[in-house]
Order: sequence, then structure tokens, then C-alpha cells
Amino acid sequence: MTTATAGRTWDQRLFAILWIWVSFRTLLPWLVSFRLTFEGSSYSWGASYFGRMFYSSGLARLDVLVVYALLAVSLCLLWRLSKHDFRLSAPLLLAYLGFFAASSPEVVTGSP
Repeated sequence: MTTATAGRTWDQRLFAILWIWVSFRTLLPWLVSFRLTFEGSSYSWGASYFGRMFYSSGLARLDVLVVYALLAVSLCLLWRLSKHDFRLSAPLLLAYLGFFAASSPEVVTGSP
């Protein structure tokens, strides 16, 4: 171990791992929402969650709300994690993880 990581406790390391993971997961909804907002109907996207295909070309369908909801939850989670408030961020993190974990068997096996 280096001297920079030797003084850290397990919760600080866990916090760093969670922060990096949530930051990485925030990039996808941020990019999609950014492109949807500024490119309009020329940008089409699609994602499959819980065996249902969410897709849209621009802001035409209500499926766009999934992208904005994921972005709002991930930004709120990053904000709460930055305050080191695990009491409020733990249920949000479990819901965020559960959303992606519930759709992962379909991704792996190809069927729900």
C-alpha cells in the first residue's frame, strides 16, 4: 500500500468506489438527455429495461421520461454522496442499483 491509501478506512474506500461507479453510470443518461434536448428529432435512442423496449426519436414519446428520471436520480445520488449522507443515499442507491440489476438477466440470457 502507498502512504496515500494506508490511512484510509474501509468506508472511505467504499465511498470512493461508489462515487466512481455512480459517476460512470451518470454519463449515459446525461449524454442521451443532452443529445435529445439539443438535437431534437434527428437523434433516436433505445434501451431495454424489465423486458420492455423504451425508445424515441427526439422528444416525441413519453419514454423520454425514463432517461430524465435516471439522470435526476443519479445526480441526486451524487449530490447526497458528496455530502457523505449515507442515511439518505442508501435507499436511493439500492433503488438505483436495483433498477439496473433487475434488467440484467435479460441482457445476459436474452430473455426475461
